[in-house]
Amino acid sequence: SNVRALMERGWSGVCVEPGLVFPELWKQTREFADRVQCVNAAIVPPRQDGLIEFFEPPTGGCVSTLDQKHRTKWEPAAGAMQPFWTNTLSIQTLFQQFGPAEFINLDVEGKNWELFVCLPFTWSQLRLICVEFDSHLTEMTAHALRYGFHRIHSTGENLLLAR
Repeated sequence: SNVRALMERGWSGVCVEPGLVFPELWKQTREFADRVQCVNAAIVPPRQDGLIEFFEPPTGGCVSTLDQKHRTKWEPAAGAMQPFWTNTLSIQTLFQQFGPAEFINLDVEGKNWELFVCLPFTWSQLRLICVEFDSHLTEMTAHALRYGFHRIHSTGENLLLAR
């Protein structure tokens, strides 16, 4: 987890997971229940609340996706991705319910750019963003710069932005 170490250091927050691994997430965060809340839903852009088809490999886990392209990409390695329907929560509703925050970690397998542009960049408390950039590193960096965020690090998958 990109945020486990923060939980262990006393940070508070919300963990959102739509897949079959949600019970494990809930179990693993129980010791932080006084400051970490778990939500079992898929995050979607504003005004797209409802049910959505979600694809999960037989073993569950890190390549689950809402995105058909990601399903096709990961099936050879992960096995046949089984579809099921899950509840959604718009990113706007999530932030209204639980915000504001100092740190946001966004990793939604193929939908990161679509949700990234919906982040509450104007929150004065927001200081750090970690996002799986898919193929949008340049666009994300430029978009965040408009709100005073600068790229401080990137890996093969994640971009860290700070203000």
